[in-house]
Amino acid sequence: MSQPQPHNPLSDDEARQLAEHLSLVTQSGLPVAPALRAAAQELPNRRFAQALETLAHDLESGQSLETILETNPRFLPPYMRRLIETGSRSGNLPEVLVQLVEIDRTSADLKRSLRLAIAYPILLLFLWVALVLFL
Repeated sequence: MSQPQPHNPLSDDEARQLAEHLSLVTQSGLPVAPALRAAAQELPNRRFAQALETLAHDLESGQSLETILETNPRFLPPYMRRLIETGSRSGNLPEVLVQLVEIDRTSADLKRSLRLAIAYPILLLFLWVALVLFL
């Protein structure tokens, strides 16, 4: 029997954190379920901690990581699930997870930079329109 599932899916940031936790655990060679439980106890975000606990519980009940991620789409976005499945099947899960985390981090940084780059001209345009209307 599975633990109660959180109703809301993980955010993009939480999904990235989950991939990072999985990456660290698989690289270290530690058993995944106990390491996820330990990480969950240290997290201040209860919803994310509950997701890690649920994942650990399902792993301990004998389900494979791929099966859990496929049957619970709230854990990770589809592209992450597919990459993890591919890495697991090929026997390169730790390497795939490292690359996944790096690519996802770079993508988040680029999105943040793009938003900042667009915000400045929009602010200038808004101030210019306000000045024209004032005059």
